[in-house]
Amino acid sequence: MPAELNDIALTLLQVTGLLLPVVFLTANFVKNEGVFDEISDKRQNKLSKLFIYMVLSLSVTGFLATLGILRWSIKESLLFTSVLFLASFFLVYGIFIYWITK
Repeated sequence: MPAELNDIALTLLQVTGLLLPVVFLTANFVKNEGVFDEISDKRQNKLSKLFIYMVLSLSVTGFLATLGILRWSIKESLLFTSVLFLASFFLVYGIFIYWITK
């Protein structure tokens, strides 16, 4: 069982490392394509907040997965919470893309 949990933790770390550049590349694309020029200030603020939440949720996912590698009694809880933060990232990323294309 602990070996499987370590595999989950390492997979979460890899996912975090691979998704952070995607978030920054998406934000760079939005900025370079002039999407911010076409939308209101209120919507720009909303997109900026969503971007910050995406980065924070991935950061928390990676941090909790890193702690999940350690031999603690709360390892399962840390990894479960890490998966929840990763799921929240995907939800917010979808909302971010929706608000860009709307």
